[in-house]
Amino acid sequence: MSYFTAYDPTTGQVFYGGTAADPAALASSEVSILEGAQHGDGWISAGQFYALPAQPSENHTFDWVAKQWVDPRTLQDHKDAKWEEIKAARTGAIDAPLVTSLGTFDSGPADRTNITDAVLMAQTLAAMGETVSIEFTRADNTVATLNAAQMVEVGLTLGAKVQAAYATARTLRAEIEAATTVAQVQDVAWPA
Repeated sequence: MSYFTAYDPTTGQVFYGGTAADPAALASSEVSILEGAQHGDGWISAGQFYALPAQPSENHTFDWVAKQWVDPRTLQDHKDAKWEEIKAARTGAIDAPLVTSLGTFDSGPADRTNITDAVLMAQTLAAMGETVSIEFTRADNTVATLNAAQMVEVGLTLGAKVQAAYATARTLRAEIEAATTVAQVQDVAWPA
Protein backbone atom coordinates (compact mmCIF):
# COMPACT_ATOMS: atom_id res chain seq x y z
CA MET A 1 0.00 0.00 0.00
CA SER A 2 1.26 3.43 -0.95
CA TYR A 3 0.15 6.91 0.08
CA PHE A 4 -1.20 9.14 -2.66
CA THR A 5 -2.96 12.42 -3.31
CA ALA A 6 -5.61 12.76 -6.01
CA TYR A 7 -5.85 16.18 -7.64
CA ASP A 8 -7.32 18.07 -10.58
CA PRO A 9 -4.81 17.95 -13.46
CA THR A 10 -5.92 21.38 -14.72
CA THR A 11 -6.06 23.45 -11.52
CA GLY A 12 -4.03 21.29 -9.13
CA GLN A 13 -6.85 21.31 -6.55
CA VAL A 14 -6.47 18.38 -4.16
CA PHE A 15 -9.56 16.17 -4.18
CA TYR A 16 -8.59 13.55 -1.62
CA GLY A 17 -5.74 11.37 -0.40
CA GLY A 18 -5.33 7.89 0.94
CA THR A 19 -3.54 4.61 0.40
CA ALA A 20 -3.86 2.12 -2.40
CA ALA A 21 -1.95 -0.91 -3.70
CA ASP A 22 -1.59 0.76 -7.09
CA PRO A 23 -2.31 4.52 -6.79
CA ALA A 24 -1.45 5.12 -10.46
CA ALA A 25 -4.44 3.01 -11.44
CA LEU A 26 -6.70 5.71 -9.94
CA ALA A 27 -5.57 8.32 -12.49
CA SER A 28 -7.91 9.44 -15.29
CA SER A 29 -8.37 12.44 -17.53
CA GLU A 30 -10.10 14.19 -14.60
CA VAL A 31 -7.85 12.98 -11.76
CA SER A 32 -4.07 13.04 -11.48
CA ILE A 33 -2.22 11.12 -8.77
CA LEU A 34 0.80 12.20 -6.74
CA GLU A 35 2.33 9.14 -5.09
CA GLY A 36 4.26 9.04 -1.84
CA ALA A 37 2.22 11.34 0.38
CA GLN A 38 -1.31 12.08 1.47
CA HIS A 39 -2.17 15.79 1.45
CA GLY A 40 -5.12 17.81 2.66
CA ASP A 41 -6.55 21.13 1.48
CA GLY A 42 -4.34 22.74 -1.11
CA TRP A 43 -3.05 22.15 -4.60
CA ILE A 44 -0.34 20.33 -6.48
CA SER A 45 1.93 22.12 -8.96
CA ALA A 46 4.93 20.54 -10.68
CA GLY A 47 4.82 17.60 -8.25
CA GLN A 48 4.90 19.91 -5.20
CA PHE A 49 2.09 20.29 -2.63
CA TYR A 50 1.04 23.79 -1.54
CA ALA A 51 -1.23 24.19 1.48
CA LEU A 52 -4.33 26.29 1.12
CA PRO A 53 -3.68 29.65 2.83
CA ALA A 54 -6.07 30.89 5.51
CA GLN A 55 -9.35 32.26 4.21
CA PRO A 56 -9.30 36.06 4.71
CA SER A 57 -13.05 36.25 5.33
CA GLU A 58 -16.17 34.14 5.02
CA ASN A 59 -16.92 35.97 1.77
CA HIS A 60 -13.74 34.86 0.02
CA THR A 61 -13.62 31.89 -2.33
CA PHE A 62 -10.47 30.26 -3.58
CA ASP A 63 -9.60 30.71 -7.25
CA TRP A 64 -7.85 27.43 -8.09
CA VAL A 65 -6.49 28.77 -11.38
CA ALA A 66 -5.00 31.97 -9.91
CA LYS A 67 -4.11 30.18 -6.62
CA GLN A 68 -5.45 32.97 -4.45
CA TRP A 69 -8.45 33.94 -2.38
CA VAL A 70 -10.85 36.33 -4.11
CA ASP A 71 -13.84 38.21 -2.83
CA PRO A 72 -16.51 37.83 -5.52
CA ARG A 73 -18.76 40.52 -4.08
CA THR A 74 -19.55 43.58 -6.18
CA LEU A 75 -18.97 47.16 -5.05
CA GLN A 76 -22.69 47.36 -4.25
CA ASP A 77 -22.43 44.16 -2.17
CA HIS A 78 -19.62 45.78 -0.16
CA LYS A 79 -21.68 48.95 0.26
CA ASP A 80 -24.69 46.94 1.47
CA ALA A 81 -22.54 45.00 3.96
CA LYS A 82 -20.89 48.19 5.23
CA TRP A 83 -24.30 49.84 5.73
CA GLU A 84 -25.42 46.85 7.82
CA GLU A 85 -22.22 47.24 9.87
CA ILE A 86 -22.90 50.96 10.38
CA LYS A 87 -26.52 50.31 11.39
CA ALA A 88 -25.33 47.79 13.98
CA ALA A 89 -22.82 50.35 15.30
CA ARG A 90 -25.59 52.96 15.44
CA THR A 91 -27.74 50.61 17.51
CA GLY A 92 -24.77 49.93 19.77
CA ALA A 93 -24.21 53.66 20.27
CA ILE A 94 -27.87 54.20 21.12
CA ASP A 95 -27.95 51.23 23.50
CA ALA A 96 -24.70 52.28 25.23
CA PRO A 97 -25.08 53.63 28.78
CA LEU A 98 -26.48 57.16 28.96
CA VAL A 99 -24.04 59.45 30.76
CA THR A 100 -25.72 62.49 32.33
CA SER A 101 -24.87 65.07 34.98
CA LEU A 102 -27.20 63.09 37.24
CA GLY A 103 -25.42 59.77 36.77
CA THR A 104 -25.21 57.01 34.18
CA PHE A 105 -28.39 55.24 33.15
CA ASP A 106 -29.02 52.10 31.11
CA SER A 107 -30.15 52.93 27.58
CA GLY A 108 -31.41 49.73 25.95
CA PRO A 109 -34.78 49.71 24.16
CA ALA A 110 -36.82 49.05 27.33
CA ASP A 111 -34.73 51.58 29.29
CA ARG A 112 -35.40 54.29 26.70
CA THR A 113 -39.13 53.59 26.97
CA ASN A 114 -38.91 53.79 30.76
CA ILE A 115 -37.07 57.13 30.59
CA THR A 116 -39.62 58.51 28.13
CA ASP A 117 -42.51 57.35 30.33
CA ALA A 118 -40.91 58.91 33.41
CA VAL A 119 -40.38 62.21 31.58
CA LEU A 120 -44.04 62.27 30.50
CA MET A 121 -45.14 61.49 34.04
CA ALA A 122 -42.88 64.21 35.46
CA GLN A 123 -44.15 66.79 32.98
CA THR A 124 -47.79 65.85 33.60
CA LEU A 125 -47.43 65.99 37.37
CA ALA A 126 -45.59 69.32 37.19
CA ALA A 127 -48.30 70.75 34.88
CA MET A 128 -50.88 69.70 37.48
CA GLY A 129 -48.96 71.59 40.16
CA GLU A 130 -47.84 68.42 41.90
CA THR A 131 -44.44 68.01 43.49
CA VAL A 132 -42.41 65.59 41.40
CA SER A 133 -40.08 63.08 43.01
CA ILE A 134 -39.21 60.13 40.78
CA GLU A 135 -36.89 57.38 41.94
CA PHE A 136 -35.00 56.13 38.91
CA THR A 137 -32.38 53.39 39.00
CA ARG A 138 -28.98 54.19 37.52
CA ALA A 139 -26.84 51.72 35.55
CA ASP A 140 -24.85 50.86 38.71
CA ASN A 141 -28.14 50.03 40.52
CA THR A 142 -27.99 53.10 42.76
CA VAL A 143 -31.20 55.10 42.91
CA ALA A 144 -31.47 58.73 41.83
CA THR A 145 -34.35 60.77 43.23
CA LEU A 146 -35.20 63.22 40.45
CA ASN A 147 -37.48 66.23 40.31
CA ALA A 148 -39.35 67.17 37.12
CA ALA A 149 -36.54 69.31 35.67
CA GLN A 150 -33.94 66.61 36.37
CA MET A 151 -36.08 63.88 34.80
CA VAL A 152 -36.59 66.05 31.72
CA GLU A 153 -32.81 66.64 31.61
CA VAL A 154 -32.25 62.87 31.49
CA GLY A 155 -34.82 62.60 28.71
CA LEU A 156 -33.26 65.44 26.71
CA THR A 157 -29.80 63.93 27.08
CA LEU A 158 -31.19 60.63 25.82
CA GLY A 159 -32.85 62.34 22.86
CA ALA A 160 -29.63 64.18 21.97
CA LYS A 161 -27.66 60.92 22.12
CA VAL A 162 -30.12 59.15 19.81
CA GLN A 163 -30.18 62.05 17.36
CA ALA A 164 -26.36 62.22 17.33
CA ALA A 165 -26.16 58.51 16.53
CA TYR A 166 -28.59 58.90 13.63
CA ALA A 167 -26.74 61.98 12.34
CA THR A 168 -23.45 60.06 12.40
CA ALA A 169 -25.06 57.15 10.56
CA ARG A 170 -26.46 59.50 7.88
CA THR A 171 -23.02 61.02 7.33
CA LEU A 172 -21.43 57.59 7.04
CA ARG A 173 -24.21 56.41 4.71
CA ALA A 174 -23.37 59.32 2.39
CA GLU A 175 -19.69 58.32 2.48
CA ILE A 176 -20.61 54.72 1.61
CA GLU A 177 -22.80 55.81 -1.29
CA ALA A 178 -20.10 58.18 -2.60
CA ALA A 179 -17.41 55.49 -2.54
CA THR A 180 -16.22 54.33 -5.95
CA THR A 181 -13.88 51.55 -4.79
CA VAL A 182 -14.05 48.70 -2.29
CA ALA A 183 -11.12 50.23 -0.40
CA GLN A 184 -13.08 53.48 0.05
CA VAL A 185 -16.06 51.51 1.35
CA GLN A 186 -13.86 49.62 3.81
CA ASP A 187 -12.39 52.91 5.08
CA VAL A 188 -15.82 54.02 6.33
CA ALA A 189 -16.00 53.33 10.05
CA TRP A 190 -18.06 54.32 13.07
CA PRO A 191 -16.07 56.84 15.14
CA ALA A 192 -14.34 55.45 18.20
